[in-house]
Amino acid sequence: NEGGIKQVSNYCPDPGEPENGKRSGSDFSIGATAQFTCDEDHVLQGSKTITCQRVAEVFAAWSDHRPVCKVKTCGSTLHGPSGTFTSPNFPIQYESNSHCVWVITAGDPNKVIQINFEEFDLEIGYDSLTIGDGGEVGDSRTIIQVLTGSFVPDLIVSMSHQMWLHLQSDESVGSIGFKINYKEIDKESCGDPGTPLYGFQEGSGFLNGNVLRFECQFGFELIGERMITCQNNNQWSANIPICIFPCFSNFTAAMGTVLSPDYPEGYGNNLNCMGSSILGRYSGAEVPSHFSSNTNILQLEFQADHSMSGRGFNITYSTFGHNECPDPGVPLNARRFGDSFQLGSSVSVVCEEGFIKTQGTDTITCQLEGGKVMWSGPIPKCEAPCGGHYSAPSGVILSPGWPGYYKDSLSCEWVIEATPGRSVKISFDRFQTELSYDFLEVHDGPNLLSPLIGSFNGTQAPQFLFSSSNFIYLLFITDNSRSNSGFKIFYESEATTILSFQCDKGYRLSHEEPLEWLSSHSLHLCVYWIGERKRGECAEIVVGCIGTHAAVVCIGTHAAVVCIGTHAAVVCIGTHAAVVCIGTHAAVVCIGNHAAVVCIGTHAVWNTVVCVPETAVQLEPIGTHAAVVCVPETAVQLEPIGTHAAVVCVPEITAQLEPIGTHAAVVCVPETAAQLEPIGTHAAVVCVPETAALNWNPLEPMLQWSVFQRQQL
Repeated sequence: NEGGIKQVSNYCPDPGEPENGKRSGSDFSIGATAQFTCDEDHVLQGSKTITCQRVAEVFAAWSDHRPVCKVKTCGSTLHGPSGTFTSPNFPIQYESNSHCVWVITAGDPNKVIQINFEEFDLEIGYDSLTIGDGGEVGDSRTIIQVLTGSFVPDLIVSMSHQMWLHLQSDESVGSIGFKINYKEIDKESCGDPGTPLYGFQEGSGFLNGNVLRFECQFGFELIGERMITCQNNNQWSANIPICIFPCFSNFTAAMGTVLSPDYPEGYGNNLNCMGSSILGRYSGAEVPSHFSSNTNILQLEFQADHSMSGRGFNITYSTFGHNECPDPGVPLNARRFGDSFQLGSSVSVVCEEGFIKTQGTDTITCQLEGGKVMWSGPIPKCEAPCGGHYSAPSGVILSPGWPGYYKDSLSCEWVIEATPGRSVKISFDRFQTELSYDFLEVHDGPNLLSPLIGSFNGTQAPQFLFSSSNFIYLLFITDNSRSNSGFKIFYESEATTILSFQCDKGYRLSHEEPLEWLSSHSLHLCVYWIGERKRGECAEIVVGCIGTHAAVVCIGTHAAVVCIGTHAAVVCIGTHAAVVCIGTHAAVVCIGNHAAVVCIGTHAVWNTVVCVPETAVQLEPIGTHAAVVCVPETAVQLEPIGTHAAVVCVPEITAQLEPIGTHAAVVCVPETAAQLEPIGTHAAVVCVPETAALNWNPLEPMLQWSVFQRQQL
């Protein structure tokens, strides 16, 4: 405005392009639009389209800021008709600085998407889940809800056949995240919002314009909207109400239930729900035993202070005559025998298999004591024990707290003992612990010093395991935070297996007696007598055992060595094999029918890939630990094995067991493997024809190889 003349601008400034994105539209005049898109693997935050518009009569400005493109760190594309997905690591804390995108598409384009939240907990105010309609992720015009904290709608429904969800977390702490169920439903519908606990629903349907009415059961109070409407945007006008138990009530029915206020949501503070004569006073988490009144009236008084509160209580009551005892109920994890509660009658309780009695006696009697008819003691309680010594032929071991969650900070030991000459088999029926924090160790023997068979956590556990002796030891350790459902393990004793072997023509057995799988016996293998030994050929040598596990070594006419120690090892048996060493360390990695090694100078490297000619293969893990292999810098020659090449490198002298981490040990052999003497009482090497080696079935239970997830023989 110079000299009273207004300078009017008809153009907006160049909005530029977002990093990792593009802009379409080069007209910046009033009324023009600019559209933005992001590169693949990035998500747009902000408006997809902005418009140049007049501001204050003389200026031109864009309707919104230029959007930004954030890299996608997780998420997926989902399709109908239904499914479930979770935040990363659920139910463990999701990562900071996450940008996860899910796009759900209905299989039928005439349907819409409904989601409901099974779990939801984000860091309130800092982490959010944005939910939008359609497939244009991040477009602010399509946003349906932005959720944070732990309060969410009962249902969210899209307007179209697609819905997108964008999880964003900041750089600080997170929470457990969410678990979401989705499904396709008819258009112009809000979906069934459900029925409140202790309540019921009335209404004609869930289409746009329909109204639902909610009522509570007798004795409960309704909190929230009694009526909700399905709106034209496919969202209900409110969440369904809840039905709570009030602070004061009278009961005249012959039997019923008494709940603390708001149960199970938490009873609140500063309560005084009055009753009269005191028969007992209870607090904390211990469940009281049954009690009865002296008259036809019983009053309960519940008090809560101004500070923290708990979930409350759920009490069942019943009426009974003067010459009978109240129904004692049936304890959890138990069976009750006896249905008469008259004076002089008795009932007995037997715990289910895997549980032990932790309270009361096996039998209680209805008796007269101090002028009152009452049971002689509390009803027994049956719980899964934290450890024990078991010698029955078969049985079950349960995690403490089963079928509920186990407790924090546990250290439980079980010893299973079979009769001498038999072994112990354990089978995993259920297994779920807190991943990476709560562990079940299985040892081959009677105590913690026995060889470790495996350490299991999360949901990864073998179908079954065997001991080599008549003992097996289990140790369950939990940390002081989250828990899970635990485990259910069946055990049984089995006879020691005896195998017989027969060789092809031109071969003979290295031992004549049958093989019995005990640590004091060697493994039968068929040995080819070649007379004078030549380079690359094998002669007879004794095979030893490592602890109570076998060390099977050698394939075809090429000597090979496997990792051995307190665990059975994966044996490389196929059309090719190799032995690789680094100083006093060695390991063999076999993928498919080809040998692959990981090597870099004289240092071990994890998860490195070496390509066998004609094939590039990824290193496979052995159990939960990756196998590492290194080659001395001075021994990197290629030796032909069959028609393919594999790295074969052997130090001149190596004759000792060396640990790799804490879970494996290896043996290195000189190039003339047939000359190797037994190493102490632990290992030796034998060379056998390829066909003979293939006769041994690695899935035979005695070999204990079920600990490993991948094996190729």
